[in-house]
Amino acid sequence: MALHKCYNCGQMISDRAEACPKCGASQSGQPQSAPEYQEEPPRGNKSALIVVAIIGMALLVALGIVVFVPQMASYSPSEAVAEQVAAAEAAEEVVQPAVEATELSSNRSPGDGHYSMTGRLADLPIEMQFTISGRYVNGTLIYTGISLTSVEDGLEIYGEIDGNNLVLNEINERGERSGNFVGTMRDGRYTGTFHRYRNGRNDKDFSFYLHQ
Repeated sequence: MALHKCYNCGQMISDRAEACPKCGASQSGQPQSAPEYQEEPPRGNKSALIVVAIIGMALLVALGIVVFVPQMASYSPSEAVAEQVAAAEAAEEVVQPAVEATELSSNRSPGDGHYSMTGRLADLPIEMQFTISGRYVNGTLIYTGISLTSVEDGLEIYGEIDGNNLVLNEINERGERSGNFVGTMRDGRYTGTFHRYRNGRNDKDFSFYLHQ
């Protein structure tokens, strides 16, 4: 068997070979140009790019979990509602003090001093003169529509005031407690109910105007 060079690449091959085992050029007839081969890009590079992309996406997901999940866990919907309620209450508190001040100005105790009141107990006209000192009240009561010959200066009254609530006890000419006034002082008036009227069991309503 004789050897000769490939017509295309010059490789020493058998003269019986129909094609070059190296470049694949046909060895029959005239030399032919070997088929052109295009080198394919290494598959390893493409795989490496895919791996890098996957790793990058995984890192982004992990970063999002670390940053946002704790915030979502610490900020619940109930807290959002609580903040809205707190804001609404704060807005109401801005208006509330003015309302309370108005109520106190009309319902507060008259304070220490000397006062008089005129009005009616049932159908009887009455005049009171009394002094407030702290929570204690002392004075006199005169039924201006009837004659009390044994008591020239009227009947004794005493009691206590708590805020705008006033309770006055009436002492008759014999020194006995004959009844008590239980009522409220509001807007310059003292209104309520007189109990044990004339030592009886029938209660009577009263209404007096306060003067200083």
